[in-house]
Amino acid sequence: MKNTNYAILWDMDGTLIDTTDMHMESWVTALARHGKTIQKQEILKHFGKNNRAVTPLLFPDAAPEVITQIADQKEEVFRDLVPGNAFLYPGVMEWLLFFQSRGYEQCIASSAPMANIDVLLEETGIRPFFKVIGSGATIPGKPDPALFLAVSHQINIPPPHCLVIEDAPAGIEAAKRAKMPCIAITNSRPAKELFDANLVINEFSTTSLVQVATLFLG
Repeated sequence: MKNTNYAILWDMDGTLIDTTDMHMESWVTALARHGKTIQKQEILKHFGKNNRAVTPLLFPDAAPEVITQIADQKEEVFRDLVPGNAFLYPGVMEWLLFFQSRGYEQCIASSAPMANIDVLLEETGIRPFFKVIGSGATIPGKPDPALFLAVSHQINIPPPHCLVIEDAPAGIEAAKRAKMPCIAITNSRPAKELFDANLVINEFSTTSLVQVATLFLG
């Protein structure tokens, strides 16, 4: 039975699916093609933001057309890496099934381009769980709340009843600005960097799931 009181808005990269190493490798490869060397830790600082926000920060002196070219090349490299290398984090499937069994609308709200989202959903087989699949690649990116608010509007569930699950500070800030409660998972960042979330968890465990249902889902 469908429960229209609450919705779950999942971030994808670093939250649902372990893609951190692939993203770092694809950034390093794309930037190297343009003569720029970068440390992976520098890239990690910008996770959660879309390419429109990240590329100028990584390559501030580049012309706009070069920035676009770098971003496009980065995503091509990333998609080539996905087959055989993209996996759900432990416990994710149990959480997806639990929310589905309770009738909650589940949506993806990712900064990634839709082409990336499609490749990852195909690889992991989880597309049927989601009512709406939202990409923030061409709109103001996280920490702007535009993507979360657009998904909330599309499913007609008010922001305070949309529970966001994130792994990056930019996504947490976007959720707060959208007036949505947010759970942060320490998949790619330490808890000390995720303190603004309403709840920080270390794994998608049964214990954490009970806590989430009790605190946020009435």
